[in-house]
Amino acid sequence: MLTTISMGLGGLGLFLLGMVLLTDGLKALAGGSLRAILTKTVRGPYSGMVAGAGITALVQSSSATTLATIGFVSAGLIGFLPAVGVVLGSNIGTTSTGWLVSVLGLKFSISAFAMPLVFAGVMIRLLVKGRGASAGLALAGFGLLFMGLSGLQESMSGLAERIDPQSLPGEGFVGRLILVGVGFAMTVVTQSSSAALATTLTALDSGAIDFERATALVIGQNMGTTLTAGIAAIGASVAAKRTALVHVLFNLMLGLLLIAILTPFLMLLMRGLDLVDVGPGVIALATFQTSCKVLGVLLVLPVLKPFAGLVERIIPERSVSPTRFLDRSVSEIGDVAAEAARRSAAETLRELVVASGAGHAVMASERAKAATTTIREFLAKLARESQTNAEVNRNLSTLHAVDHIERLAGNAEAIAKIPRIERVKEVQDRYAEMRRLALAWLDDPSQPSPAPELGRLAGEIAELRISGRRSVLAKAAKGQIAGHEVAAHTEAMIHMDRAAYHIWRAVHHLDPSTPEPMVDPDTHD
Repeated sequence: MLTTISMGLGGLGLFLLGMVLLTDGLKALAGGSLRAILTKTVRGPYSGMVAGAGITALVQSSSATTLATIGFVSAGLIGFLPAVGVVLGSNIGTTSTGWLVSVLGLKFSISAFAMPLVFAGVMIRLLVKGRGASAGLALAGFGLLFMGLSGLQESMSGLAERIDPQSLPGEGFVGRLILVGVGFAMTVVTQSSSAALATTLTALDSGAIDFERATALVIGQNMGTTLTAGIAAIGASVAAKRTALVHVLFNLMLGLLLIAILTPFLMLLMRGLDLVDVGPGVIALATFQTSCKVLGVLLVLPVLKPFAGLVERIIPERSVSPTRFLDRSVSEIGDVAAEAARRSAAETLRELVVASGAGHAVMASERAKAATTTIREFLAKLARESQTNAEVNRNLSTLHAVDHIERLAGNAEAIAKIPRIERVKEVQDRYAEMRRLALAWLDDPSQPSPAPELGRLAGEIAELRISGRRSVLAKAAKGQIAGHEVAAHTEAMIHMDRAAYHIWRAVHHLDPSTPEPMVDPDTHD
């Protein structure tokens, strides 16, 4: 008995390790395409559902899809309603693991090829660089997965000889609840519904448990994912909490419904499977899991908007901070993190430019300085050897912009106190036009960047500062203006010249179409 248990635990461990390597390898292999797929295909909840199912099946991890979705919502790349669709789709996509195990691992066993796959994957990982190394990692994980499955099969066969399935709880409603609880615990302990499902499939295949009891375990395993999702959301951003709550509510409500209607649902399912000559085995259990998820999605679809609204009311947005896009989940995906930092910098610049003309410069200046510090710290955590050149350039552009925003914050309070001096009216008018152009673009970044026009206006302001200073000093020498007017004029011109320059360069560096960071033409310290 001890040998059987040891074999089972070892097999489960190999399966979990294989899933980790397979998922990590596939995610690394996908690279930036994960963001491209989601941002280009997700236009609403229905397209989000399709994308969520497809990506989850591709990377074999609903948590990876959910994490990416949280990052995209936090970064402002997709709205919350489409994100709900992605989460629902990922719940369907995660059932692909059940099909992988039941068809390739149990129905048509490929365990004989598992060790060669591990060897080939490791050699590729050691000898090849870049995306090829990621492919090797995924291949090794694929082999380990089926090696673990083979160990589970052997242990379950041993248990089947010692355990009578009919002696297990499951008869009646109370017994069903006990098995649901066991399934819930299996997911919590292994931290993987896929591993829990693989254990159930091998137990069913070996005869250690019957089909109806296996379905109760599967219901519990699906509900068990709600606890891990809930724990992961503690202390996270509002976007992360809302996304986790969608997953929790969906799986809890679906689980409770299935507990209530399990008997008639199984009768309908088996009648359908009888038509294609499929008995109550591992294929039927994989079909059951997929059917449950599809049923849940079909029930939510008609009330999708109210459902999303309910989640938003339960977890409201309490404050709007320019750094709200920065979340720990965002940092897991380099290109998404880079975009989140860029958007945070753009929002900080927008607040500062608005406040500089609305009499709130002091408060906005302090908020901007705090925000730039947060953005810098966030970008510092992203710095790693595995960054692509594109990610490095995007982050460098954002750091350039953050530096200009921080310097602009230093000028904002002084500019707000500048009186409407007639001699600097031309500069003030041009500065007001720069604010208008910058705000229009920050409110709608899809329009062409105003950086060239801002550069032209900033150049004119610089020329006016130089010529104006000479003119004022000449008039002061002739006694035509008072000394205090000279100081007021010079100070006003200097602050607006610096602010104009920093607005221009910040917008330039925040423009996503900017090919790469360029050395700024002037320091304007």
